[in-house]
Amino acid sequence: MTRIGISGNIGSGKSLIVKILRLLGYPVFIADDISKNHLFDLKNRNQLIQILGNQIINSERELSTKEISKIIFSNKDKKLDLENFLHPLVINDFELWSKNQTKIHFMESAIIFEKKLEYLFDYVIHISAPVDVRIDRCLKRGDGSIEDIRNRIMNQIEDSIKIKKSDFVIYNYSNKAILPQIDEILSQII
Repeated sequence: MTRIGISGNIGSGKSLIVKILRLLGYPVFIADDISKNHLFDLKNRNQLIQILGNQIINSERELSTKEISKIIFSNKDKKLDLENFLHPLVINDFELWSKNQTKIHFMESAIIFEKKLEYLFDYVIHISAPVDVRIDRCLKRGDGSIEDIRNRIMNQIEDSIKIKKSDFVIYNYSNKAILPQIDEILSQII
């Protein structure tokens, strides 16, 4: 059983790599999806209100992701408190999920290095693309204004540092064919 982390900054193309890996038959755990599941789980509602305040509940008594985003991107302490609540839940879910896997499997998370999660994996693959390409991708998919995207980029560890810390790198831009890079990495791991 080999556990592989997939890292990459915003707009690098992690989702595309995940789609390809799944088409190749590999199981992939998406940390962000699991984190969102915990965020919307009613049993966590009181804890979330305690961390972020009542304003995260809208007039329909539902969680307001817009309000949560506003809070965590403007208040680093609240963001850290939320992460300290959600991340152990996600890691626990990954550990349980991983125990049921029989072959190579993956976890996709943009914050492997930011949260020092490398210890969870046998290998880490970093997805890399130039900043201008990443910004363009984010703008095209509606991730916010150019200022919002640049702020998110500024809150992530630089690509060059993540590349040095990774076991493998997939370059996802211009004429770089992705599938041969994935095949080469998998041939070295298997």
